[in-house]
Amino acid sequence: MKKFSFFSLIFIAIMLCTCISSGYFLSSVILSSRLFQTTSQISCETTTFYALSLYESDKREDLLPFIKNLQSSNGAGHLFKQDNIYHIITSIYNNVNDAELVKNNLKLNNYESKILEIEVSQCSIEGNFENQEKEILQKCFKINNELYNCLYDVAISLDTSVIDKTKAKLDCNTIYSNFIATKTNFETFFKSDNLSEDLTTIANQLNQTDKFLSDLIAENYETSSQTFSSLIKLTYCKILLSNM
Repeated sequence: MKKFSFFSLIFIAIMLCTCISSGYFLSSVILSSRLFQTTSQISCETTTFYALSLYESDKREDLLPFIKNLQSSNGAGHLFKQDNIYHIITSIYNNVNDAELVKNNLKLNNYESKILEIEVSQCSIEGNFENQEKEILQKCFKINNELYNCLYDVAISLDTSVIDKTKAKLDCNTIYSNFIATKTNFETFFKSDNLSEDLTTIANQLNQTDKFLSDLIAENYETSSQTFSSLIKLTYCKILLSNM
């Protein structure tokens, strides 16, 4: 049987190393270039909310004196403009029946109010995204609605004495921590120095929501008599309505 020479073995070893190195290089190029990814569109549906307006005027300054009184009575006191009319929002509901119930209760106490139907427009983005990136973007698109639902539950529980103020603060801290996890994931996968226009918009919205939640956690009240329940409601009003 013919024996391999020492130099033949060395040559074979070199060729094997070259093939392995080439394989690693090609796989890296393919992954970095996203060669096998297809363009996909990630979107969220339009959501309808129902805001309860307690005061309205075509002049913003006419409404400012009412904000303090409303915020001292657990109302959001959020100033919102729709169709050239300014409104002071006391809260927001995700179904019209809840809004009607509160409206009727207010009427029994001699307060007239108005239900505003507000549509939060559909958002979408198109591009070549890995599965994890898609999941993160979908989470970002849903985060404001999720924050609203969580904060709304805390506010209702506080108003009905199911929980006290200390527990409400702890719950808000947890909500904020969960939001920060989503924001951090986005920033990890999408670097700030290389963002498209759509991704920049998402980043700006996350930063804005971070500011609103930070003000809540720090208890940065708008008025000296504002309650914590009012601050929670004001926070979710800002999160849902500030980009409209």
